[in-house]
Amino acid sequence: MKNKTIPINIWDDYVPVGEKQTTYAYVEDDDVLRDKQKESLEILLNHIKENNLLPNVETNIIFNDRWEINFENLTHELLSKLIKNLKIANLSVDNTPFKIYSES
Repeated sequence: MKNKTIPINIWDDYVPVGEKQTTYAYVEDDDVLRDKQKESLEILLNHIKENNLLPNVETNIIFNDRWEINFENLTHELLSKLIKNLKIANLSVDNTPFKIYSES
């Protein structure tokens, strides 16, 4: 069955203020093939970098039982702005749009 959207969750569970802020994004649908998960996250991260949406935030894509984008120094304020920007960006892979949100 073809997915209608690719759900991408940018996790919003943070450590206490003053500690290094880290979080991650992942495709929240096990029916999306791993290769497609990775490709989706690469498209997302490329868009973030090309548009300088997260200055001073370190990012990388890793495999940790699933593909993830790690974010270091991503504050709640930056995350809120990022989600708003990504929702209007209309990103997709193979004509399947991303549904981007933030939950913990």
